Amino acid sequence: MRDLAAEDEARAGDEPLAGDELAVIGKAWAQAKFSMRALQKIVGATLEARDQHAMRH
Repeated sequence: MRDLAAEDEARAGDEPLAGDELAVIGKAWAQAKFSMRALQKIVGATLEARDQHAMRH
């Protein structure tokens, strides 16, 4: 999360990842054979999904 915030100031105020988000991220990362590049993409996609959900509510 710190790396994403460093790259994008808009992410600096993001809430920490919730337990259920971490569980999903962990499963997806394991399927990606624990690639750090994949982890960055997975976390980014999770935050984008969170943003989309927030916009609808």
